[in-house]
Amino acid sequence: MEKAVDLLKSLVNIPSSSGNEEEILIFLEKWFIEKQFDFVIRKETFVAGQIKAKGKKEQKKKPLS
Repeated sequence: MEKAVDLLKSLVNIPSSSGNEEEILIFLEKWFIEKQFDFVIRKETFVAGQIKAKGKKEQKKKPLS
């Protein structure tokens, strides 16, 4: 929870008036990369990151039948 609060504090401290959010996009892109997201894409108006779920071998589900 502390990490989420720290991220939100960092985002709130970045000046970002409407139509001028580039600093936040750059910050998030770097944050996603630093946190080793599997996939990061940044375009002019947005940035997105994705983490692929990885299950443990011993937690594989067995067939119901």
